[in-house]
Amino acid sequence: MSTLLNSIGSPLLLIAGLIFIHELGHAFTTKAFGREVLRGGIGWYWFGPIGFIDTSDMWLAGRWPRIAVSIAGPYSDVVLASIAALVSTQVESEVGRAVLWQISFAGYSSMFFNLSPLLEFDGYFILSDYLDRPNLRPSIMAWLGQELPRLVRERRLPRGHWFN
Repeated sequence: MSTLLNSIGSPLLLIAGLIFIHELGHAFTTKAFGREVLRGGIGWYWFGPIGFIDTSDMWLAGRWPRIAVSIAGPYSDVVLASIAALVSTQVESEVGRAVLWQISFAGYSSMFFNLSPLLEFDGYFILSDYLDRPNLRPSIMAWLGQELPRLVRERRLPRGHWFN
């Protein structure tokens, strides 16, 4: 039973460490722009727990500083994953290499997952700030429910909905 707990606990500890470093990236970037980090913690999103940093003070900043704060988390994932991959080439222990490759894989996976604009993670906020459209998801969902069926029925091209 203890080996089962160890085999489950180690990946959870690894993931918790990656999330902590990811969120620190957001926090330090917020502080670098002279804004306040109001709080941080663990929350619940969809079907699982997530770590978060309250960067709502950044909403008062310009568009590019907000994008930089959103990019900082995935960037820290890439940096950590790359360091782990490079160090793994120098480690002689097979167990050490395996652990470092797990860290690397988890970091790159976290980066790709967080950059997806389909859920309200970093990629969504980057896209929303880049397009300068707050509340992008509700407007997209409304468009998909109201306009798209009409366009499909009438077989015409959507006008006025292309990126400028």
